[in-house]
Amino acid sequence: MALALMWLVDAYGGGDEVIKQRANELRAKARESGQSARGASLGRQHPMAKRNPEAWAVRVRELGKAPWRVVDGVTNHISSPGWMHFYGRVTGVNGDGVFVTGRYERLDGREPMAGERDFFVRHFPFSVADGDRIEMGHWLVAKEAGTYRYVTVLGAMRTLRCLDYGAVVGPPGKK
Repeated sequence: MALALMWLVDAYGGGDEVIKQRANELRAKARESGQSARGASLGRQHPMAKRNPEAWAVRVRELGKAPWRVVDGVTNHISSPGWMHFYGRVTGVNGDGVFVTGRYERLDGREPMAGERDFFVRHFPFSVADGDRIEMGHWLVAKEAGTYRYVTVLGAMRTLRCLDYGAVVGPPGKK
């Protein structure tokens, strides 16, 4: 926002009310187009908001349904760092969660994963079976949780990247 405000001072002569009004207009325009207020000043926009505005609107709506999760005893909002959008094919189910072959990516659209990989989602709350699809449009998210180690049916040790879906809760302080 600082760059936008510097531009406003030069372009509009620096009147405080004009600057505040224009800054508010930029923020509103940013929200409508899928940008953050900070991204608006720098001209950045989430890649999905540009490619598919309708899907962006679905994402915003779906992510708002269960934004608070408890992971490792700590209540988190899914907008905090480390949350990933994931999708793919379920390759296994156990008491701890599900094995997935697919993709996951940061919610801010940065550092997209290059290709499919195997990973584990701990505390997955939905009933699924081997071969079921977790569709990209479902907008399921989980927090990065290090690695998950297990012994295969052949007795070999395997280590996968791990995400933790967490337990859905209300906002902190609300009963």
